[in-house]
Amino acid sequence: MGERNHHKVGDYLAQCDETGVVDYVSNMVKRWDGAFVRKKAFEEKHPHYYFKPQVKEQGVPFVQAPQPMSAVSLIASSVVGTATNTVAARRDGPAFHLYV
Repeated sequence: MGERNHHKVGDYLAQCDETGVVDYVSNMVKRWDGAFVRKKAFEEKHPHYYFKPQVKEQGVPFVQAPQPMSAVSLIASSVVGTATNTVAARRDGPAFHLYV
């Protein structure tokens, strides 16, 4: 706490929000976040608060139209699909009770 030998009109004691030290208001300032702190505990606003990221377009370069399926690909997908389903339909494991 600063010591004085005289009275200054309008100057009074206040507590620093950062350190908790009681000091005269003439030795304090208001920080960017609204805290009332001593001049020794004052911190500038961090430059990262002013950083503006550059927005880049994140689309794909082109879009391909869906192609119609031919008869050969339909037969191949159904054959592969049945073989895959046969393997996937195993009757053992933690969900066995669902098949009974």
